[in-house]
Parts: sequence; C-alpha cells; structure tokens
Amino acid sequence: MVKLTFSCLVSLTAALPDAADWIVVGGGASGCTAAAALADAGANVLVLERGPSDKDVASTQSGHTWSEVVAEAVENIRWTEGAWGAVANVLGGGASVNDGYFFEETPEWVEAALQLSGQDSTDYFASSKWLADRLLTPLPHSEYGQRYAEAVSSAGHGTADFSDVGNIRYKEGAWVVNSLFNLTDPAWPRNTPAVLLHERSDLQNLEVATGVQVQKVNFEGTRAVSVSVTGNTGVQVVQARKGIVMAAGAIYTPQLLQVSGVGEAALLSKLGVAQIAELPVGKNFVDRLTWTIQIIAPHALDKYLGFTVAADGAAGLTFESVGGASVDNYMAIPSLGLTPAKNREEYLRPIMKFIMEDTPISKLMDRFSNVLALVQDTKSRGSVEASSTDSKIPPTVSANYFAEQEDIDSQVANLKKLIEVARQSSLDDYRMKTLLDALDEVWPVGLLSISQINDLVRAGINLLPDLNGLPDFLAGMFTCQAYGFVSLPCPPKDESKWGDWLKENVLSTYHYFGTAAVGSVVEPGSFAVKGTQGLYVVDASVIPKATRVNPVGTIMTLGHFVGSKLGRDGLSVHV
Repeated sequence: MVKLTFSCLVSLTAALPDAADWIVVGGGASGCTAAAALADAGANVLVLERGPSDKDVASTQSGHTWSEVVAEAVENIRWTEGAWGAVANVLGGGASVNDGYFFEETPEWVEAALQLSGQDSTDYFASSKWLADRLLTPLPHSEYGQRYAEAVSSAGHGTADFSDVGNIRYKEGAWVVNSLFNLTDPAWPRNTPAVLLHERSDLQNLEVATGVQVQKVNFEGTRAVSVSVTGNTGVQVVQARKGIVMAAGAIYTPQLLQVSGVGEAALLSKLGVAQIAELPVGKNFVDRLTWTIQIIAPHALDKYLGFTVAADGAAGLTFESVGGASVDNYMAIPSLGLTPAKNREEYLRPIMKFIMEDTPISKLMDRFSNVLALVQDTKSRGSVEASSTDSKIPPTVSANYFAEQEDIDSQVANLKKLIEVARQSSLDDYRMKTLLDALDEVWPVGLLSISQINDLVRAGINLLPDLNGLPDFLAGMFTCQAYGFVSLPCPPKDESKWGDWLKENVLSTYHYFGTAAVGSVVEPGSFAVKGTQGLYVVDASVIPKATRVNPVGTIMTLGHFVGSKLGRDGLSVHV
C-alpha cells in the first residue's frame, strides 16, 4: 500500500491505492476510532476524509481556540426552516470542533437505543473505557463552574458532587466533566480521535487520505465492493476487499447511501439512481433542541468550560455552561442567530463576522456566560435527502422543528428554567445589575454614549441599520434587563408569546442523529446495512434518538466498538 501523508490534499504524485481490506468513509469522531480499531486488529485500512488534516487547521489543536474553529473548519448548511447547521469538515470531525465534553450513556439507555445485549453491550463499554483511558482528562475546578453548579442545584435540579472527578457516565445531578481537552496543561491540548490515527501513522496497514471526496459506493448485486473517489488526481475507484464502513455523519452518510442506490424508491427515481435496497434512509432526522441565555459579567472573562454539567431527568434537561472571551462572538458567525431564522441569509455572514471581531460589540460579548440546557428527548423528526448525484452538493435538510407539540412545550419550560438558574444568588458576581455602565466602557470615545443612543431608540429614532431583520441589538438587551440578565435574542415580556418566539428564533444545536437508524436501516449488533453485504454504518446516523448528553463520546465509542468487532470477525475477502 502506498503510504500517504496527513495533508490537506493527496499529493499530486501519489494516487490512492487500488484496494484495501476496509474503506472507512469519513475521518470524523467514529471514522477515526473505527479505523484505529481495525488497524490494531491487523486489517488493511484506508480512511477517506473530505476535509483537511486537523494538523493543518491550527485552531483544532487547542481548547484555547475551540470556539474559533467553529468558524474555520465546518461547512454551513441551511435547513429548510432557515436555521443553519454546521457539519465538521476536518479530520476528527465533530470532536475536532466541539467543546470537548465526553460522556457515556448508561447501559440501560445504550441497550435500548442501540439494541445491544449480552457480549455486545459488554464490548461497547469496553470500547468506551479504552477511549476514556487514552484521551480524557477531568476538567479542573473553576470558581465559575462551582457557582454555576450551585445555581443549578438551588434552582431545584439535583445536588452537585464535585468529588466524582473520574465519572464519565450519565447520572442525575451535577458532576465533573471529563474532556478531550487537557486543561491541566497551559496549552489546553485537544486529544481528538484524530490523535489515534496520528499515533499510528507509521503502521503499514493504515492509510489516511484527506481532501478527497467520496462520490458513491459501488455494488455488485447487493454487495458493496468499491467507492468512487474524487481528488486532485481525478476520479478513482478503490476496491474494498472486505467491506466499507460509512462514517460520514448524520447528514452525509444518508446522502452517500442515497446516491449509491440505498434508500426509498421515490427519491432514487427522482435522482435517476438504480435502487439496491429499499430502506428509509434519511428519515428520522433529529436536530436536538437546546436553548441558551446569557448573563453579562462586570468585567471581561477568560474563556472557560463549565467544569460541571447537571442532568435532571424529570425535567428532561441537561444543564451546561461555557463562555468568556470570543465564545459567543464565534458561535454567532455560523448560526447567524441574532436574527430570526427566516432572515438568516448567507450575505449576513461577513457582516456578522465584522461585528463579532472588529466592533465594540465584540468586547461586550467577551463578558458573556452562557447558561444553556439540552432537551434530552427531542420528539420531532425531519429528513435528509440528496438533491443531486454529485455528493459535493449538500443535501436538502429539514429538521421539522416543533412538529410535535411536546417539543414546543419542552422548549418553553426550558426557557423558564434557564431564567431561574441565571437568577440564582451564586451567580450574582457574574451578573451585571445594569447594562449601561458596561456598554459605555467598551463604546468608542467620540460617539454618542449608549445612554444617549438608548434615549433616541426609546423616542423612536433608531440609528442602527435593519440588515434584513437583524434585531435592534441595544433595544433587545435593554428589554432583557427586566429578567435580570442579558440574552440575545431577548425573549418577549409576554410569556404567552414565548412559543412563537422560540419557533421564529430556533437554532441548530449541531447534535444530529437518526438518519440510518438501527433497526430500520442497519441491523442490530452488526450495524450492517439491511439488504446489502459488506456495508456498515458507525456514526450518529444509527442512533435513533438524541443522547441525553453531548453525543461525541457515544459516537466515538460506537466506531471503536464496531471496528473492533469487524476486526475480530475478519470476514472473507471478496475482491
């Protein structure tokens, strides 16, 4: 096998190999762990990643720059509802761009959701431990983290256990987070699953190609035998001697399956693709609901991770907090979340980038702490559909937010509980009593003062451009003072309007699931695609519902578990 380097593009002088035992499509959170497990079992493995190496994107390497990377190493795709999704486009996938939290769901949850039992369940948790032992570090104590945990507890969401620093498994109440970031090191290094591949770069049986686009999976009958790949050397077909492992994520795995002939007949007919297997690929799409409110401190904050999370199963919420320098600034750029979803046009992105990097508003947002909660069991389901046979063209994604009334009820309840948490006395030192002083401190000398601008706004004279519905930034923040905190966008004073307001301002949480779900699309236990041979899915596509915590730990574990199983089973060579 030709040994390729971890580079942004395959070398002009080096073609992909003609064949490999196993082809892993996607070098994300699950693709990296699956490939490492297969390589450790002695199999010949080729990983195909469309993005660059994480080592070529400096912001992926440290927790200090974890918010910046969201604007640098993701592909922004707009859902039909107007919200923008963000799909990682770098080796390591979501684990190279998220906030590093790694959690393990309980055996009961895993066995029910992933339909695992017996030895498979035991092996799954062995993979979780294997990853945790190599990649995780408990987040160190922080004053804000403790204050936040106390606020969540005093608001009625369980007790905090600051001594349980080794726990990675979901439990009720607050506990210390274990992270892919090592915050005990001043550099805050990020130990993503891509590290597993870099550590194995001298293996002769592992090859990683970045900057290559898989166009489709090719079949002989119903057996997956090869992939068509486009790189800077043109189109090449690579044979899979044993099988193909799909790990392109809950957006691109269903698209690739569909353009390859695995999916529903009506869509495949529209695409002009011959059907291999009739399966509900792309259905059951879950974009987990979340909400965030902000409190503003009397001084700028260093970037921080919240040190603890807190789960309240009765409320159906998991509480987290992150914030400080540049966090909200960079999160606003991909989401365009300061304007209603219907107005989030692409042309606003450079405007948002300028506002968040080069204006007084950027200084103000360095004071923000985010009080947020994940809805544990989002009910509404959407879809992902290939819009072209060209896999470079993003699919059509519909989240179908709030199709189920239970979701809007949950989100309204979520907002109320977040307000309660933000008002707790333990956060008093991090919450301004008035906004005027803070704004006047960061506003440039020589301009109208914030107080003067606010007086003009109240008099009906708005000096700020509308920008196709971008809300009046100042007026919104002053309205929020009635709640005792600052939030962007700010909920209306009339609680009866909250439901409609939450729908209008919906945000993607970047936690996607379910589009090749176990049971309906893949076989329980093996994660083989039904009606085919030699084709497997190991990413968040197979998880039929949202995890109760950040999903990257579950996704990484799933890849390693299935890769280990395939490596042990060996399977026969068919090419």
